[in-house]
Amino acid sequence: MSLIKFFNKREVNYLFRKACWISQTNQSRLDLFAEDYPWVEKDKLKTLANFPPKSWRSYYSKRNDESKIKLLYIGALSFENTYIEEIIEFVRDNAELLELDIYSYNLKDNVKNYLNALNLRNVRCHLDGVEYNQIPVISSNYNVGLVLYKGHNQNYIHNAPNKLFEYLACGLTVWVSANLKGCKPYLNAGKNPGVLEVDYTNLNEKSLLETKKVFSNAFEASPFNCEEELGDLIGLLIGDNKV
Repeated sequence: MSLIKFFNKREVNYLFRKACWISQTNQSRLDLFAEDYPWVEKDKLKTLANFPPKSWRSYYSKRNDESKIKLLYIGALSFENTYIEEIIEFVRDNAELLELDIYSYNLKDNVKNYLNALNLRNVRCHLDGVEYNQIPVISSNYNVGLVLYKGHNQNYIHNAPNKLFEYLACGLTVWVSANLKGCKPYLNAGKNPGVLEVDYTNLNEKSLLETKKVFSNAFEASPFNCEEELGDLIGLLIGDNKV
């Protein structure tokens, strides 16, 4: 712990002063950083989201059968920090309407035991996870991506998780919790794919109807990609421009 404190002090007192670019993934987190370090020059502070490659768009294909909502979850799992029990119970109770695939290699033992004990024909668990570059490949089998975080600390509350943008890049509509304030700027039920705010503790038919309505909208490729997002930073690093 003392070593961590030592390097953090060096980071703050030396690197923050020398840096020409300090970024957070969205404006809310950047504002919090500026409150913590008010002496850092404002022109150094940038937003830089962690978007997936533009090439992921090419994997999108229209789902021929959208009579069922096919849910996909990729990521870490714990009972304390995610709504894993709530979504599985909802899928279990709506077996004719929903399917769920879970890809996770980072999960607590009690969650692993819980998932291994499931005997549901419409819930499949892949506990070896999925490689990052295979996400767009497998995503073509689904139409909704799940962000299950509860927002258990300030980092999660004010963050728009990477998975939000990865799902959108793959053409998936996304369900997010109202607890995640960082996702609110991206809420959009009028586009396909859309971003819908759901109450994971009280999922009901309304969530399904709103999702089906999104499917009826004309498809629009996600505008979020790393090539465009990184343009200013790359230009600064190679000396093409000053930001």
